Amino acid sequence: KYTGGEVKVLRSDTAHQPMGIMVVANDTNNCELSSCKIMNGGCHDLCLLTADGQVNCSCRGERMLLDDNRCVAKNSSCNIHTEFECGNGDCIGYHLACDGIVHCKDKSDEKQSYCGKKSVILGGSNVEVK
Repeated sequence: KYTGGEVKVLRSDTAHQPMGIMVVANDTNNCELSSCKIMNGGCHDLCLLTADGQVNCSCRGERMLLDDNRCVAKNSSCNIHTEFECGNGDCIGYHLACDGIVHCKDKSDEKQSYCGKKSVILGGSNVEVK
């Protein structure tokens, strides 16, 4: 809207001015069909969708995304090849993640969004653990 013309009153009985208006279209994406709904789209942290509905993994805060969609602190002290970085920055061995026992104070080593897609290297081959 660029002019004051064609005014439409939505509601006039409010005690305070509205702080914002939310408009929702009936043809928006159905979240039930979102690829992010199943195991967080394979993302360790944030699962976002592109305009064409493809999964785009991202990380919160001062963390960076690795090739396997894990998020680690930019100045992490964890070895990205042998250690799992807990959500709070603590490091544990990869063999302790997804073993059914919580080792990270924030329980991030047993999150289904990570453990459901964990893979390990056995004899030089990448094997998915289910």
